[in-house]
Amino acid sequence: MRRNCVCFTMTLVCIISIAASDTLYQVDEATDKAIRDFVNDGSANIVVTTVYRNNNSKLLEAYMNKRNQVQREAMNYISSFNISEPKTVARLPLMLSSNVNKSLNEFYLFHGTKVSTMKLIAESGFNISFSSPANHYGSGVYTAELIGKAAQYPVNVTEKAIIIGRVLMGKSFHCQEKNFSHTCLREKNNHPNGTVLSVVFDCGECQGSYEDTLREFAVFENERFYPDFAIVYHNKVAPKVTNGLYVAVMSVLTLHISRIHSQSSGLLL
Repeated sequence: MRRNCVCFTMTLVCIISIAASDTLYQVDEATDKAIRDFVNDGSANIVVTTVYRNNNSKLLEAYMNKRNQVQREAMNYISSFNISEPKTVARLPLMLSSNVNKSLNEFYLFHGTKVSTMKLIAESGFNISFSSPANHYGSGVYTAELIGKAAQYPVNVTEKAIIIGRVLMGKSFHCQEKNFSHTCLREKNNHPNGTVLSVVFDCGECQGSYEDTLREFAVFENERFYPDFAIVYHNKVAPKVTNGLYVAVMSVLTLHISRIHSQSSGLLL
């Protein structure tokens, strides 16, 4: 990984370049624009530096095999497949719409991570065993419908990435919870229909920040997530202005305004 840093108005901005990979590659101009428009949903103040596509036939094959399995299950549980569509559906670029089957609750969703982890996931897929069992529903792949939610993770990291993945929710357990009481985890573990392989977590009644109350979509099998695209980004930071620079800028601005006022009065400075 290579980092090039430049200074704009005393704000350091680092452009992160990823070393050559067997699966990740930078997209063409048209795809770049489509993905940037897709992630620009107004929920986060970020600047996308690079857009990548993941071309991993082994991971895609495993994902499609799982998709075929879920499709067979859908014939018996069609009523259980009805969940509220994530917000990504309305914004999905036309070029990607044929990749997902909404009748299987298959959607494009966002997963925030470190740049180094993004590359590992693109090459080897998710390994749920590395996910913390202390999460809302235990170890799993957690995704979001808005960039603002995905951009919360990871914390205290400057080199960030968001994976845009195809997520196979299938037959999902929908859980609403108040104040992060972890009742969803208990209900999931004791579900009358046995093992729950995906959850839609809705904490709309939780007390917390706006980002905390946004829905999450979690799956509990590695093969239910295919890392299709990824963006590398940095948070947009307002330029810092020192007192000295502020005085200089205001002096020039004041002089400019005075000159305009004098010219309008028939005077020339």
